[in-house]
Amino acid sequence: MRYLVWVGAGYALRALPLAVAYRVADVAGAVAFLCWRRGRANMLANYAVVMPAASERRRRTVARRSLQNYCRYLVDFMRLPATPEGAMALVEDGGGAYENLSAAMSPGRGVVVVCMHFGNWDLGAGATAARSFEAAAIAERFGDVRLDSMVFGARERLGLRIFPFGDSLLPVVRHLRDGGLLAILLDRPAPADGVSVTFFGRQTTVPAGPARLTLRTGCGLAVAAFPRRHPGAPAVEVLASFGLETSGSDEETLTQAVMTAHEQYIRRWPDQWYMFRRMWPEEAQR
Repeated sequence: MRYLVWVGAGYALRALPLAVAYRVADVAGAVAFLCWRRGRANMLANYAVVMPAASERRRRTVARRSLQNYCRYLVDFMRLPATPEGAMALVEDGGGAYENLSAAMSPGRGVVVVCMHFGNWDLGAGATAARSFEAAAIAERFGDVRLDSMVFGARERLGLRIFPFGDSLLPVVRHLRDGGLLAILLDRPAPADGVSVTFFGRQTTVPAGPARLTLRTGCGLAVAAFPRRHPGAPAVEVLASFGLETSGSDEETLTQAVMTAHEQYIRRWPDQWYMFRRMWPEEAQR
């Protein structure tokens, strides 16, 4: 059923002018905010931590805009360029992020790039692949083979190699040791085997995967974010930090450095962070 909905929505949204498709996304996001009680409560709890000095009204506005921006992201995904070069044209790099990425990589030493559910990470990853980086990403399955094939295929057309989450890590390790780039989304609550970190002043637990791969392969570690540059266009800018020291570190130290680096992006663009689950356990928010 989800596959058919996705196919139908994709055809409709690609047929509409972009401005109209974005208006549909805004309406869908606003309706979801009103009707999705659990998601709304989770978002408001998260923004109470991210924006402690903001009024309740301001937090509700940001939460609603986050859902609307996520719906716009879905529009952008359904209208993704068919080639890596098309993605590259929509990504601005005014801070030399790609030059720094090139400097961080070498034959036999790849880089793990940790992202959040923020901005438009697919477009940013496609632009990265277009710059001749051997780019790959770990992606979750959707429980429907046809939907997996469609979503993974859209990313592969942008030049990305996809490693499904939960599969063997051996190909991932080989990719990094061959000098490849691996993108991972980190901002999801982790089970008991995760790493405890301080995020916006509160304790939470996140997956240890990026730090574990970094330590296992000896690769570099970076964070990146791709915020939307203009509300009426899919274009984004690339922001990245490559100053994370990996030698002599452990999983907790590396993961904490990643989460701290991402705080600046979420603080600046809180409505472009798409976290619809509770990021912090309830006891940490009291």
